[in-house]
Formats: sequence, C-alpha cells, structure tokens
Amino acid sequence: MQLTRQLVLVGTLTLILPWSGLQFIAEMEASLRDGQTRAMKASAQAVAKLVASDPNYFSLLSRHLGPGAQEALYAHPLMAAPIVDGYDDEWRHFPFAARRLTGADRDFSADLQLAFINGHYYGFLRVQDRQLNYHNPSRHPVASGDYVQLLGISTKGSVTTYKISASAPGKAQAYREGAAGRFSQEHSIKAYWQERAGGYQIEFQFPEANFGSALALAVIDADVSAPNRTLATHNALQTVPSIVRVQPQLENLLAVFAERDQRLYLLSVDQWLVADAGHYAGQYQPNDFDDFSDQLDHSRYQWLWRLFIRQPSFPALIDPAIDGRLSTQLGQAQASGLVHSQWYRQRESLVARVVVPITVASDQTAGFVAIEQATDSESAASASALWRLLRYSLLSVSVIGLALIGYASWLSWRVRRLSRAVENALGEQGAIEQALPENLSADELGDLSRSFSRVLGQLHEYTSYLKTLSSKLSHELRTPLAVVKTSLDNLQHETLTEQRAIYSERAQAGANRLSGILNAMSAASRLEESLVQSEFEMIELGALITELGQAYSDIFARAIDVEIEPVDCIARVVPELLVQLLDKLVDNAVDFCPPDGRIVLQLTRKGDWFSLSIDNDGPLLPNVMQQQLFDSLVSVRATASTEKAHLGLGLHIVRLITLHHKGKVLAANRSDKTGVVFTVLLPAS
Repeated sequence: MQLTRQLVLVGTLTLILPWSGLQFIAEMEASLRDGQTRAMKASAQAVAKLVASDPNYFSLLSRHLGPGAQEALYAHPLMAAPIVDGYDDEWRHFPFAARRLTGADRDFSADLQLAFINGHYYGFLRVQDRQLNYHNPSRHPVASGDYVQLLGISTKGSVTTYKISASAPGKAQAYREGAAGRFSQEHSIKAYWQERAGGYQIEFQFPEANFGSALALAVIDADVSAPNRTLATHNALQTVPSIVRVQPQLENLLAVFAERDQRLYLLSVDQWLVADAGHYAGQYQPNDFDDFSDQLDHSRYQWLWRLFIRQPSFPALIDPAIDGRLSTQLGQAQASGLVHSQWYRQRESLVARVVVPITVASDQTAGFVAIEQATDSESAASASALWRLLRYSLLSVSVIGLALIGYASWLSWRVRRLSRAVENALGEQGAIEQALPENLSADELGDLSRSFSRVLGQLHEYTSYLKTLSSKLSHELRTPLAVVKTSLDNLQHETLTEQRAIYSERAQAGANRLSGILNAMSAASRLEESLVQSEFEMIELGALITELGQAYSDIFARAIDVEIEPVDCIARVVPELLVQLLDKLVDNAVDFCPPDGRIVLQLTRKGDWFSLSIDNDGPLLPNVMQQQLFDSLVSVRATASTEKAHLGLGLHIVRLITLHHKGKVLAANRSDKTGVVFTVLLPAS
C-alpha cells in the first residue's frame, strides 16, 4: 500500500468519533424538537377549543370577515401616538412594513402605513408622482388637484366618503361628503401634506368612530391635460373591506395561556393577526426592524453543519407583526383542518411554529391559533451529552495521537536508514563503492530506494565507461600508428624497389585508417552543429520507409522486409537526418545478422508515438552494454577486423538525431533470445 494511502487511512480514524458524536447530537435534537412540537400542539388546541366555544371570543375573531376580506387594511398597534406633522421621523422606525399601491403607470405609486392607538387611526402615505398638482379653490371647492379619498362605514351602515386635499405644503383640509353630493369640512380628521423628492407625503389621523370597522383608501392624481389616475386599496365594485387590528380582549385571553418562553397569537381565517401575547428569548423586537434583513441570512457555517449531520435547511422566520399577516401558506390546514408545524431559523437559534385551525360545529375553519417557541441550545440534556462526548473524544484522540506518533517514528527511522545507505554507497572520491540494500516494500519509500539503486548502478556503469575511454581511444590509435612507424623505418633502410613499394603501401594504409578514425570522431561533432540549421517537414513515414527498404535491399544485396501498419503516419521530422539514422541502424543490423538471417524494418503507432524498429537475427547484446550502447566509443564488434574502423559512433549519432526529434531510442534482445531489436520512438503530434 502506498505511503499516502497509509497516512490517509490513519488520519481518517480521527474523524470517526466526531462524526458519531454529531450523529448522536442530531438524533437527540430531532427527538427534542419532536417532543417540543407535540407539547405546543396540545396547548394550541386547548386555546382553539376555548375560542370556538365562547361566543364573545368567536365574534371578536370573525367580526371583520366577509366580502373583501382579502383586500382588508391592517392597522398595526403602536406604543405611543406619533406627532402628525407630515414628516416620517417616527414612521421610518416603526416595526412594520408599508403596503405598496401600484397602477398601470410605473411613475405613479404609493406606500401606505396604517396604525392604531387610543381609539384613533394614524396613517402615513408616500406618493411617487412626478407632476404635483395642488388644490385650487377657484376651480373646485373641495379637490381640484391631487387628493386622497377615504371610505368608511357609518353607524347606519352606509358608505361615507372623505377627501383630503391641500393648496400648499402644510396643513391639509378634510371634507366629508353629505347628502346630494355636498361636502362639508371634517374637523375630526387631522392631516398634513409635505413635498418630497419625486412626489409628496401625507400624514393623517382620524377617530375610529368615523369609520367603524371598514376602511378603504384611494390616491387620485388630477391633471387638467390628462385623465385622472387612481391608486386604491380595494376594488371599487365591491363593498368597503374591513380594517383589521389587534383586539385587546383576545390578547388578554392569550396572556392567560402563554407560558414562559412562548409566544401565542390568533389569526383570522384570512391569516390576519388579531391577537398577540407572550415572548421568548431572542424573539424579534420592534427595535430590531432596521436589522430585519440580517434575520434572513443563515450562519456561514450552516452548510458544514448540514453536511455532517444531514440537518435540513430551515427557512428564516418572518414575524407576522411586520405585515400584519402570517406569511406561511396554510392552504392545506385551512382546507382540511390539519395542524401545521414548521421549524424556522432566527439568527443563531431555531424557532418552532405550530398553527392549529379553529373549527366551528360545521367543521369550517374560522381562524387559527399559532404558538412559537425557541429551542434552548444550553439545555441540561444537551450539556450532559456534550460533556460525555468531550471526555470520550479526549480519550480517543489520545490513543490515536500515540498511534500516529509511533507510526511517524517508524517512518522517520526508514527515511534515515535510506539516507545513511545512500551516503555509504559513495566513497571519499565520489566513486560508487557498494550497492544499496534490497528493499521489497511496496510503498513510496520502497520505490525511492529501488530508484536510488538503479541510478547508482547506471552511474557506476558510466564512470566505468569514462575510466576505460582513454584506453579504448589509445588502443584504436596505437595500432595504425605502429603500422605507419614500422613501415617508415623499414622503408628507410630498404634498398629493393619491390620491398620499398610494399612498405610504402602499408604506411599509406595505416595513415588512411588514422584518417578514418579522426573523421568518424569528428562526424558526431559536425552532426551536433548541423542540427541547429535543420528544418522540419511534414512527411508520410510509411512511404519513406517503403522506399528506403527497397534501396537497402539493393545496396546490401540481401532481403530486408518492410512491415507498415495501415495507419496515418504523417510526422514532423527532418527527412535527411531520419535517413541518416536509418542508415546507421540498418548498417549495424547487416553487420551482425548472419547471411541466412532475417532483417525486418517495421513502422507502427503506439498511442502518441510512432514506433520505428529494426529487428535482426544474430548475437545478443550483453546485459551490461544495453545502457551504454548509445555512448560514443562504445562497440561490441570484434576488434580483429581491420577492414574499417568501428569506434561505436554510429549508434551515438542515432541517439543525437532521436533526441533532436524529441524522441526515444531503445535497444533490447528479443524475448526468444534469437536476435536484437532497436526501436526509435518519434512523437506523433
């Protein structure tokens, strides 16, 4: 097993205990959450039955129901009455959202905030209108420019219309429509009109008695040169919708049932908030409204927590007091009378919300009771479990730490042993004195030890070659020099003409051999210089090899077989250098192959390489020579031959040409021990 896998395997043991602990905590929390929701359901059902059975409570819950309930306006409760002056100093910080009024034109819209305190309704209206038209009394007695219209239900059940207009920024006038369409000034409605960037804003106050339990609002943009544009909170063809607000009697009822760290609220059948009581730790507070967007963000580490314990991603909790309506869809619970429960995330804690429908005798849903409660992350059960997990973790980590220390010590000992073996293998003069001890380990250290051993072996062979290089060169030059010297000495003392001619020819032959040796030695140097000026061409190797095979058969007067795979063999090479390379290899194969032997010139493709091989019968290569065969002045030919000088430079030239083509050259004996194969690998790309 590889060393990396060993370390990974040992390291993963440390993850078992934390993962098991997290699974235990997740299951325990799921069990606690289930028990908490069951208890909350029982409390909510008790409140729902009480409200359904008491006529007074039931009438307060359902008093605003009827046609147009979906378009009802909601008046949020206030802690203190705002100062009506037309400025939004207080309204910008109130903990509830504004209702958006839009029409067909994008440049004409309005935002409405509505609140209730001490028997009075308060409202703030921000209107986006590029063209502001003030009221001109000379054109119309009530509203000749832009104005706001309020609709209410009188004590007699009739619809009453009020109009608010202003001739200039400041205090606005309110008018009430009476009999025969006549308007009279309404002093009980207080309103202020102020300009703002891109439009205007109106702050108004009116008593609850003037409007009863219904209210509708419309913003009219009056322009002399164009038709009036209207933004309304309701459909003009329907009756005036209800105005919904919190009922103190119902809140007193919920306060009786509200336990510690619980919040209860009653919802109408259209999910409007009509009662709210109780609180829990970390609950949304009115002064948190400016930072409400932070509640929607999950913790940056929640994805990691869910990854380990498979905890679902809980949605962010949105308080119903912000819109005056529960944002959760309760369609299934409303239609079938089912209990709806859901967990939410609020900042760093989880909050459970249980919604129970209030059903009447006819099994119809008349409203909902909702309970919210946050989990206590520091409960006694969780703390005890975490302490036990901490003790077990410390014990397990200690055991695993000792195991890792022992393993690391053993690993260090193996590395130091390999380092000492490498140092001892080299002598004081840099000579390789001994081989590395055999290492049979299957990991990276074993591979490293065997690689060092192979490198040292190759270095030992190369240094041996360098030591014998001078003797080889002197041996090659000594014989022809001796021939020349003795021939010249004999020629000096010989008087016979025939004998002098013999000595002269012998001296000439020795000189020619010396010239051949020097020319062969300089051939490699000239080749290295010429490689810089060589130009590559795209050629078809198959055609070139076929042509050369026929030419070699004619030159050497013997059959040279050519085998080419039927593949696309287009390669980028220097043709002259490639021919020179083949000349050297084929000449070498002909010299060593017996007369009745077989020589095969083969071209194949192996992945990203073109494989060009010369296969011949004949004597095998010595094992110690296979790595040095392509060095200069290395030859395995018989030295007794004097017909031509073989200095071992031919295969050295083959290697130079192959490296210039970014290829590889290999020499090996056949697997059946009947001959030798020289292989040149050229890149196909």
